[in-house]
Amino acid sequence: MPGFVAFNRRWSIGGDDLFLPHVFELMLRLTWLLAIAIVFHLHKDAFDCTGGHLLRTYYIGILVILCCDIVLNSSIIYTSIQGTITNDRPRKRLPYLIYTKYILFVPEIVWNILGSYWGFDDSSNCESDVIVTVKGAVISGWILGFCVIVGILIVFDPLGKIQSSGTPRSPGQLESNDADQLIDGATGAAHKIWKYRCRLICCCAGCDEQHNNAFSEISQLFATFFTGVDLVPSDIAAGLILLENKQSTRRDQRLKLEEVTVETVSPNTLHPPISSSVTSQPLLSRIVDLGDEDESLDHIEASPASQSSSTIIRHESAPSWMRVSQVAHYMRFASASYGWPLHVFSNPLTGACRLYGDCSCCICGDISNVVNDNCCTCHLATIVNVAQIKQTDIIYASFHNKIYEIPFFVAVDHKQRSVVVAVRGTLSLRDVMTDLCCDSETIDIPGVEGTQAHKGILGAAKFIQKVLQDRHLLDMAFLRGMDYSLVICGHSLGAGAAALLAVLLKPKYPDLRCYAYSAPGGLMSLALSKYTQSFVCSVILGNDLVPRLGMVTIDDLKIDLLHEIKNCDKPKHHILARGCWKILCSSPDHQTEAQRHLLDDSGCSSYNSCSEDSIQDALLRSTQNRVKSIKTLYPPGKILHIIEERPKQHCCGIPTYTIVWTSAEAFDHIVISPKMLSDHMPDTVQKALDQLVEQGRRFPKYRTVDRPNDAREDAQTDTCVV
Repeated sequence: MPGFVAFNRRWSIGGDDLFLPHVFELMLRLTWLLAIAIVFHLHKDAFDCTGGHLLRTYYIGILVILCCDIVLNSSIIYTSIQGTITNDRPRKRLPYLIYTKYILFVPEIVWNILGSYWGFDDSSNCESDVIVTVKGAVISGWILGFCVIVGILIVFDPLGKIQSSGTPRSPGQLESNDADQLIDGATGAAHKIWKYRCRLICCCAGCDEQHNNAFSEISQLFATFFTGVDLVPSDIAAGLILLENKQSTRRDQRLKLEEVTVETVSPNTLHPPISSSVTSQPLLSRIVDLGDEDESLDHIEASPASQSSSTIIRHESAPSWMRVSQVAHYMRFASASYGWPLHVFSNPLTGACRLYGDCSCCICGDISNVVNDNCCTCHLATIVNVAQIKQTDIIYASFHNKIYEIPFFVAVDHKQRSVVVAVRGTLSLRDVMTDLCCDSETIDIPGVEGTQAHKGILGAAKFIQKVLQDRHLLDMAFLRGMDYSLVICGHSLGAGAAALLAVLLKPKYPDLRCYAYSAPGGLMSLALSKYTQSFVCSVILGNDLVPRLGMVTIDDLKIDLLHEIKNCDKPKHHILARGCWKILCSSPDHQTEAQRHLLDDSGCSSYNSCSEDSIQDALLRSTQNRVKSIKTLYPPGKILHIIEERPKQHCCGIPTYTIVWTSAEAFDHIVISPKMLSDHMPDTVQKALDQLVEQGRRFPKYRTVDRPNDAREDAQTDTCVV
């Protein structure tokens, strides 16, 4: 930040990003310089052969070129590590070094051409070591040139051309209105670029009016979000590392201020005693039942600290179907909806073998109740294997996939006496397009106001509802069990579609229930989320990113990134190196104070970026206004949050988990964590749930932990221990 400017355009790379590629190039050129120099020295008298004088000339020329490249790369490396992310003044000579480097490419290309001719000439009878060295140098030179071309294409920014018309003005000369107009103009240009990119994607996903409308909305979304932010990808990575370190430091400081007393509560105790020594912040307490299926899951909350801290208020008992054993059972159906790709990915050694017995290869056409499966019915075999049901229990399975139209299946679960509708999550480009159509749309629910939902996911839920109605699938399923209950489940995108499908089917099936695993955060309004608490149970694992994603949280993250990067006074390579070290070689829970200090951003840069401050301020104002105008959407239903009680002890192990009741408002900000993506994977969620079920058999059923309510990071979170 700002992007590197050369050849009269801005590139999608910073000047301080040139450090790493040139280090690799320097190592490669040093290696070849050493190898060629040794061979040339050992065989200096072996060039009295056919074409030997040409090879001697090549050796001398390539040694000179390599020496020049090494000196130039060393200068680029030294210059690129100067300054900070925002202070690029010490790197102002970088463009001239890059110009010199590309001028040097001309003799290098010429020498590679000559080396190709001389080295691969069969008429030469020189020693094999001499010939092989020339061939190796030529091949490495062409490979390096190809890598340079690919790198240029990767960092090329189609919006990066610098306008030279008119009299240039310094950043301080830009008026506020000028900056706002410049941002609007840049947004329009970016919209055209993103629309063109979406048309390229459209060639793969298919073109119709529905697709074009979706692509238009998505291109506008990307254009509005990215335009005007003078950040390159490495700046975003460095900002995320800084944010993660800041959030970790705040959590550690909060935990040091807390004194928590854990007491085992008897299941027969209506008002268990609570002993705690805390600050004047509110206390929240929840308990979760992991016991037998005949017992209920109780719901107890401590009163605010303004009252007596030992007073317990009895709340309604949560329904038995929210028991963890039930939640873990239907997670298998949600995982099965992904078909064979996820099953093989989760079980790379045994996944294919497990499916072999249930696959039926060389079947021509679809089975009557299965749509768009492959010729070996691998998706159907996965449902049978993972959900642990019979193929005859599958009423209907659709793997048809378009924008707003996602795969699902309907099956009868005789073990739990239920009819299950399982919806697949994001697994294709079309699913991503459905996710990105994130405008809100109103759902009419009698007696409830302000009910809005994610437009793309609501469209997917309506598609499933239409198929269920047109094919009378639920009527067919209930013929297998007249007294069975309706269960809807899904993971990720499927969880969002399942929750909204439950809302749509609720009037006809008042006793239905829904399990939403890792549901998207920007799914429904707060009023609709509270409305679904009686029939939707959401499950979120750890620091999962998706349940925290929404238009407002993403814009908040962008603002936080801008502030962190602007206030950081450390070099980018320093931040990225420490971040990689933390991810690969250390545990966040065991991070030393020295490591924290190395990433501490308490210092403030004394230099303002050479990018226009007025444009950046206008962008910041625009983003803040946009955040205020956007309707905040939340995850659905009553939320079970699975958190780590103890981290894993070794790389192949799994953490020890505990579980808490959490409100939807607790996920109003993005938590940066190395596990923010892995915690979203369905196999990881399944392992955590299975572990909790096992803990329920070995440990006491009830245990409470009272913890002060954090104003920001743990707001509205109620803590309980398995």
